[in-house]
Amino acid sequence: MMLSGGRNQRQSQLLELVEGYNEFHNFRASELSLVESLRTLRIMNYSAWLARRWEDSVFPKRSFPLV
Repeated sequence: MMLSGGRNQRQSQLLELVEGYNEFHNFRASELSLVESLRTLRIMNYSAWLARRWEDSVFPKRSFPLV
C-alpha cells in the first residue's frame, strides 16, 4: 500500500521500508516475493468491497459523486 510510482521509485521506497522495519525486527528477504501477491490481494478485496457496497443507494452518490 505504501509503494507508488515507477519501478525505480517503488524499489527505492521498498528499501526505505525494509530499513525502517529492520530497526525494530529482522526482515527476512525471502518474504519480499510476497509483496506483489499481497498487493494484488488487497486490490481484489477492495474491489469486492466496492461491488458489495454499490447496491447501497447512498454509497455511489456520496463516494463517487461524478458517477
